[in-house]
Amino acid sequence: MNVPHAGTHVPWTIAPTLTADARTTPDTDWHVEKLYAFAADAGATLMCATHSRYIVDLNRDPSGAAL
Repeated sequence: MNVPHAGTHVPWTIAPTLTADARTTPDTDWHVEKLYAFAADAGATLMCATHSRYIVDLNRDPSGAAL
């Protein structure tokens, strides 16, 4: 299971370059990792992003092409 947009961390060196709204990380998938916490009991691996999708979007094609 992959939770690519659960991250909320924005490095202090990058935060000043974001708008005030973006610094609140509004596009975060809040608590999805908690929703799928049962996955570990079922033997699945749960990978959760730690950094905001504004820093690195783990669902984005490296070329920038639309998914």
